[in-house]
Formats: sequence, structure tokens, C-alpha cells
Amino acid sequence: MTRYPKKLFLGPTATILLSSLCRLTLIRNDFLCFIIVRGLRTKTVEFYSSVASVEYDVICVTETWLCEDIDSWHLFDDRYLVYRKDRGSSSNSSRRGGGVLVAIKKCLSSRKLDVPGLDLEAIWISVKLNYSKKMLLCVVYFPPSSHVDSYVKFFDCFEGF
Repeated sequence: MTRYPKKLFLGPTATILLSSLCRLTLIRNDFLCFIIVRGLRTKTVEFYSSVASVEYDVICVTETWLCEDIDSWHLFDDRYLVYRKDRGSSSNSSRRGGGVLVAIKKCLSSRKLDVPGLDLEAIWISVKLNYSKKMLLCVVYFPPSSHVDSYVKFFDCFEGF
């Protein structure tokens, strides 16, 4: 029997975690796109045009630098349901930067999960895939100044799923 990883690490500050119910083969070039943007506030038109020309089912973005003044429809067309966690909605609101978002095509059934006790720039989403399989998706941004306790709490929480 082939074993599939439960965690897929993408870069030093971003991680996508997968539940054991999802096979890694579902994460292929035309299914999921991961982007570190270092600020979308000044790139909304360019970003929207880029997204409109692709067919990814799931788009994960870190370092969005967004605030509640910028609506998601400036970034994605109506094919996507957008989940966001802006820096202003976490405890680090006094600093510029950070923020994560996940855009999932509306043809996939998805719902945001509330994870109490974690004050991180993270989004947890349950996505129903074909054949009644579910994927637990978490996109998180750890600022460079994050204390090791933040990582420990995060991974302890994930192991609980």
C-alpha cells in the first residue's frame, strides 16, 4: 500500500497541510496553485487578470498585506469562493504585511473551519473532493519573528484533526 504524506511544506514561511484522506496525486499543477505575493494592495488589477486566465481549482496566497477595505471581488472573478485572514484580524494588527487567503472554485464544496485557541494568520478549510473524499487544507503564514511556541501550538492543533 502506498503511503501519502499528511503534510506538504511549501517554502520556509508557508505550509499546506493535508488530511490523511487526501492522496497527494490530487495536488497537481492544474488543481492547486500556491503564491507568495508580498502585497496585493497595489497589484489588484494585475492579480485579477492573472487569475482570470488560469483554471486552478484552489489558489492559496500568503503575504497578501490586505485589509478589510479591499474586497475579494477586486482579486477573483465569480468562479471562486474566497476565504481570507488579513493581518488586521489577528493580534499582529499594528504591523504591515502578513495575511493569507484561499480561493476555491465554487464547483467544489468547501467550508471554513473555526479553530479556537490559535491566534495565527491561518485559514483552515474542509474541501469535499470527488468520490466523497475530503481534504483538510490549512494555509498559514508565520512571520520571521515568530516564536517557536507558535509553531508548536500550530502543529499540535493540526495533529488533533
